[in-house]
Amino acid sequence: MSSSTKLVIENIFMTKEIFAIAAAIISYEGKYLISNRTEPQHLAGYWEFPGGKVEEGEDPESAVLRELCEETGIKATIQNLFQIVEHEYPERKVKIYFYQCEPTSTPLSFPENKHLKWIPADEFPFYEFAPATQPVIQALFRSMEME
Repeated sequence: MSSSTKLVIENIFMTKEIFAIAAAIISYEGKYLISNRTEPQHLAGYWEFPGGKVEEGEDPESAVLRELCEETGIKATIQNLFQIVEHEYPERKVKIYFYQCEPTSTPLSFPENKHLKWIPADEFPFYEFAPATQPVIQALFRSMEME
């Protein structure tokens, strides 16, 4: 095997697919909706804002509204793109589009779903958020200080 062939093979195995994700930062009555990742999902046990993978041919805006409705039953409108975070985990890379959204429908309570909850921003430090979500939490705190 030539050295150039070996290099190409090594590069194929070292390249990680980048997953495009769309997440909703949705607040209602001073609380934010968060979800807990469950087994067997990547990063099970971590908290995050609800959302999911952007499907092929789908734009992030459509994906965030679809995922929010599928995961929570909530319909919403997008207020703005809050932040884009690129993060590399050992097993994958992600590019997450975080959108601030406003709910336009119920359900706004989840009595039987322990994986979804509304919390005030001052409780964020008591939850272990996925590493790619950390910069967004910090930016939310900074934006609240400016208000």
